[in-house]
Amino acid sequence: CAEKTLRQQLAPSQRNAVKLCLSHPLSIMTGGPGSGKTTTLRFILDIYKAAFPANEILLAAPTGRASRRMAEQTGFHAPFRSRSRDR
Repeated sequence: CAEKTLRQQLAPSQRNAVKLCLSHPLSIMTGGPGSGKTTTLRFILDIYKAAFPANEILLAAPTGRASRRMAEQTGFHAPFRSRSRDR
């Protein structure tokens, strides 16, 4: 169980988010500060990496700050693309 491995307990809504994300090829997680997005993401990444070690995981973030935080907390690179480049 990932909760024992990571030594953290997930709230029911976080458990549902983990199940949902692991059952779809593309998922978007949103929520305000302190809602548990980073913790939930760490669980998803750990479970997925254990189940599919050869598969590539791609993360994306809407801002440079979010990208840095995601990388710091998960150990996975999360590229950020500025909207100004699209113009």
